[in-house]
This record gives sequence, C-alpha cells and structure tokens, in this order.
Amino acid sequence: MTRKQDFLIGAFILGMAGVISKFLGAVYRIPLARLLGGEGMGLYQMAYPIYPTSLSLATAGVPVAISVLVARKE
Repeated sequence: MTRKQDFLIGAFILGMAGVISKFLGAVYRIPLARLLGGEGMGLYQMAYPIYPTSLSLATAGVPVAISVLVARKE
C-alpha cells in the first residue's frame, strides 16, 4: 500500500474509534442517571472534571519517561 492509503486507513480507523467511544459514553449515562437520580448526577458532573485532568497530568510524562529509560538501556 502507498503511504497515502495507509494514512487514509489510519484516519478512518481513528475516526470510527472516536464515534464508537462517543456512542458508548452516551449510552452508559442513561442507566447511570437512573441509578443516581438528579442530585447524584449533579455531584457526578461536579466531580468528573477532576478525573480527566488528573489522568492527563499523571500520564503526561509516562511516554517520555519510558523513552528515556529505553534509550539509556541501549
């Protein structure tokens, strides 16, 4: 395959993964809202932004650290 075809296939796969991820994210909220109720969902919505922020901060340096460790080994 050519480089352009590889790029298009990769972009398609990435796009479909994004669509599936958004769909699953929307689907799980329906039973969650029924379980938690209005007040519980309000608390969930207040606390949720902390999770992706802390996850981003925690994983931001991991690929760089792994690269450095692998480079030192060789």
